[in-house]
Amino acid sequence: MIIAQHKCSATKTFVDQHPILGGDAIVYRTRQNGDIYQFRTWIPAEKKYYRKTLKTRDLDTALERGKQLFYDIQLQLRTGRKLFGLKVGELVDEFLKYQQQRVTTGVITQGRYHTIKTQLTKHLYEFLGDRNPKIGSNRQINEIDKSKFYNFAQHRRLTSPGVKDVTIRNEQTTLNALFKWGYRNGYVHFETVDFEEIRVRNADRRDTFTFEEWRLIYDYLENDWIDRNNDNDANILKKIIRDFCIIKVNTFMRFGELRQLKWENIRTFTQDEYPDEIFVEINIPSEIAKNRKSRTVMARGGQHFTRLKQASNFTGNKDFIFTDRRTGKIISKKQFYTLWDEILNGAGISREGRKLSFYSLRHFGITARLYAGVSMEDLSRLAGTSYAFIENHYSHVDGKRLMKQIMKDFTLDKDGFVHRP
Repeated sequence: MIIAQHKCSATKTFVDQHPILGGDAIVYRTRQNGDIYQFRTWIPAEKKYYRKTLKTRDLDTALERGKQLFYDIQLQLRTGRKLFGLKVGELVDEFLKYQQQRVTTGVITQGRYHTIKTQLTKHLYEFLGDRNPKIGSNRQINEIDKSKFYNFAQHRRLTSPGVKDVTIRNEQTTLNALFKWGYRNGYVHFETVDFEEIRVRNADRRDTFTFEEWRLIYDYLENDWIDRNNDNDANILKKIIRDFCIIKVNTFMRFGELRQLKWENIRTFTQDEYPDEIFVEINIPSEIAKNRKSRTVMARGGQHFTRLKQASNFTGNKDFIFTDRRTGKIISKKQFYTLWDEILNGAGISREGRKLSFYSLRHFGITARLYAGVSMEDLSRLAGTSYAFIENHYSHVDGKRLMKQIMKDFTLDKDGFVHRP
């Protein structure tokens, strides 16, 4: 037997002691625990005693539970599982090292890293430690009760009055990302936990995203959604729609306008004044414009068109940009929206109370520029509409002035986050 190498013997601190299974384990009571029976056995591979309450005052029940627990432990050891795995704090430290690597390689921003760190080292530790972060960080991973996490949202509301539901929902997404990562790396024996479903009440903008949600979407699109080592049709389609989403936020173009663009409609360029940026000039012809009025859009993010060209088999001037790689035909709306559902679900974005569509990306881009200080007048010119979604004619803006406006950052939040895809 795996754990028969170290016999459990009676001690002075135990009262009413009952060795079981030839001394491989012991059922006992202590003065501190009163009438409740406890269980103890030695785990030689980890050089520790495993202890657990049997939650009964009846001796016969305690003996039966002790034997069953011993057999369960032995089965777990035979399958290679450790009873004393990492502490929560150790798991978080390893996960944060992984996230710091993503910062170094440009996958996520330093601001995003600090948000993740706060969500784990403050809110997770306090939750698991009943408001004591030190206790929470020292808990053993294998002793975590998954069902406890259903109360995470209520804990956050009680400890941080006024916390927004969308903030809690994003924290829950980060926690499950931690557990998924831990599961993949063999640190955690469960992949996800169940949370209370968060319904965002009184959303300021029912048809758009928060900045935190866009960060989740952007990270998912760039890092988790696509298999980088596979160039099959499904992955190529995902690459095309990934860049479609990012370009839509950058340019505020309508779904139909962007979907029908041809290579002859775009020009990428650089400016000496901004050596690290690639810009794009998009000429939207009247025949694809919703209001049947042509306009010119200038934006950063020209590198996304470069990626699209590399992924496409149809790159002639008259070819559509967002095409099926086999036929050269425009990707169908059905394909777009099937993958849109996949994106929102994969990024952990709830639709409760909101009608989130590709149009929401346009709305988000406009809203982000407003927060960055771009005037309503300039936005109406850039987007071909007013902030209130009243369509206006897109007037020509002086090139230098327009360049200054499109160089404004998306947003600068309390965490110092600047997002510039």
